[in-house]
Amino acid sequence: MAASLKAFDGACDRVQRGDSTAAPAPTAPAAPPHARDPQVRSLLARVASGFAADAQPVLVEGVRRMLDYQDAPYASLYLDRMAAIAALGDTELTRETARHLALWMSYEDTIRVADLKTRDSRFERVRAEVRVQADQVLAINEYMHPRLQEICDTLPAALGRWLLGSRWPRRVVERFAARGRVVTTSSLRGFVLLYAVAAMRRWRRATLRYEVENARIEAWLDQIQGAAATSMRLAVEIARCQRLVKGYGDTHERGLRNYEALLGSVRRGVSAETLVELRDAALADEHGTALRAALVRHALV
Repeated sequence: MAASLKAFDGACDRVQRGDSTAAPAPTAPAAPPHARDPQVRSLLARVASGFAADAQPVLVEGVRRMLDYQDAPYASLYLDRMAAIAALGDTELTRETARHLALWMSYEDTIRVADLKTRDSRFERVRAEVRVQADQVLAINEYMHPRLQEICDTLPAALGRWLLGSRWPRRVVERFAARGRVVTTSSLRGFVLLYAVAAMRRWRRATLRYEVENARIEAWLDQIQGAAATSMRLAVEIARCQRLVKGYGDTHERGLRNYEALLGSVRRGVSAETLVELRDAALADEHGTALRAALVRHALV
């Protein structure tokens, strides 16, 4: 995938300069010549021929993120999902959904966290931040505290569900995970440990977390499409509600609760203006106090 990303870097510059913004010919246009990797060439050709010019820069970045996060088939799934949104005919909705879908599809799981912590760019950034001198040795200690849920999320879906619903096996894992661990990623042992976790991304589609997030994403996209039938403004604001679903661990859980409260209010028929107010309240207070007050004010609880 490193080769695909390298090829992508050269090709996306051409796309973002506007070389692909001319009206497409009746047949599929040739892909930008700088994209030597056939999978990347195919992805860029889909963006150039299948989406409005104003939305293409966001979609190109979305494809880049999917390649970095997973692989070319995952980027193709991203474009499949976006094609259904683009068919609704609203460029703002396409751009907003493309941006937030890319963020959601690259959700932070244990695999992603391990990947980011073992990248060369991260070690270089830390060295620059602490101003390491040539005669100094840098040690990077990571505090890791995966909870039972995160451990189960990384397992194959069936096994993860079984462990969550079990008794003594669950207690054993909870006891093991009760205390955090310090992992020295600058040491060979610590680096190899996290590198092995990061390498599990090839099996990410089989994990419990992937199954759960995939279902949430599909439900969100369905709600966007359903709202677009009556109010494009409401559909755009539903797309923007993804901003609440971010982070890892407790942060992710709090954001997800707030997100579900907002989508519940949409099912009860709130207007786009009210949804914006509720979302602003949720973003203003991570503990949900402001959101609860807003829900009470609108008689939604």
